[in-house]
Amino acid sequence: VSEWDDAETALKAAIHHLRHLSQAWKKVLSRNVYHIAMGNLVDTVFVLFLEPVMKAFEISDPASRFVHYLFLEAVKSSAEWFRTDDSSGGAEGLFKVAATHAVEFEKLKAVGQFMLMRLDDIQRGLEEG
Repeated sequence: VSEWDDAETALKAAIHHLRHLSQAWKKVLSRNVYHIAMGNLVDTVFVLFLEPVMKAFEISDPASRFVHYLFLEAVKSSAEWFRTDDSSGGAEGLFKVAATHAVEFEKLKAVGQFMLMRLDDIQRGLEEG
């Protein structure tokens, strides 16, 4: 589907450009300023992808699998920009740091995960907390 190709191309391009900014800014900005700046940019990109999904009345199974793949790839890629010399805890540690600086990070991650869940899985997850 061409819309999916466009969305994937757009997200990959955004990640590519943010990666270049990250590499340049990490060298010259303090860690705190760098994290705030990258968090704001990540949020801007994530909102552009979250809004259409959140407003959709219906999402087909193939589309939900695509959104799952696209969102989780975005989460993994962007988490790397928040790696520090003293980062520990693996991917979850990076996700935690990213989520403190990019407000939409957890939302994109959760929506991506929900895209592969059935309603009974979601109900069970809500009941378990």
